[in-house]
Amino acid sequence: MRTGLACLASASLVLASAEEHEAIGTALVGAAIAFGLAAAFFDRVLEVSTTGVKLADLRALKEAAERTVPSATPDEKEDLIEEGKEILVSKRSAGEPITPDLALREASVSWLRNGLAVEMHFASWLVEHGWSVKQSERVVGAAQPDLIATRNGQRLAIEVKTGRRPLGVDVVRQVIGLAASVEAVEPRSTTDEEVLPVLVLGEVDLTKEAAVVASHERLSVYSLEADDRILHRSGPDLA
Repeated sequence: MRTGLACLASASLVLASAEEHEAIGTALVGAAIAFGLAAAFFDRVLEVSTTGVKLADLRALKEAAERTVPSATPDEKEDLIEEGKEILVSKRSAGEPITPDLALREASVSWLRNGLAVEMHFASWLVEHGWSVKQSERVVGAAQPDLIATRNGQRLAIEVKTGRRPLGVDVVRQVIGLAASVEAVEPRSTTDEEVLPVLVLGEVDLTKEAAVVASHERLSVYSLEADDRILHRSGPDLA
């Protein structure tokens, strides 16, 4: 479309230069200017997204998200991209040098820091209630939960989630799958119970549909409140 408008502008100028009648030539020059402005406007529309971020930068943010946090869920990546866009716009408005890759990296550091803070709070709460807590064994190519806890033959696969929007059913399925992965990597003995999936929410909620599925699947859901209280939301109580 942009190329077509530019071609029409050029053609109008060529015709104007060859036209003997002044009025027609003037009209053609006017048409050339109009087509040129339209091409420039169309180029601007293509260049900038509705959030004021260049589409090339938006693509770069998405690519950076895939490289930086490949294990994140699609919703988590979208949150990071949104955070990256805000950082990009804010710093550029302030005249600070920033690239999409650096903006995404800054957003991911903040995301990881928030998740780690929730993880530490919940780990301390579990220890207070008699659980032994450790980070799960990281096996190449295998998805693992953030924490594993044990108490009297019970085992927990704990996944911590933070974000900017309510979490959907895919997150519930992910946490249940992580519990199954613990069973595969660390098979239970005759005295161990089945690994219980646990989801810990940090300043984020579940969608109504996800909450229903979580309850149906006996997913234990907790949240870290603004006052640092650990609140039991649904599923088996771990206290």
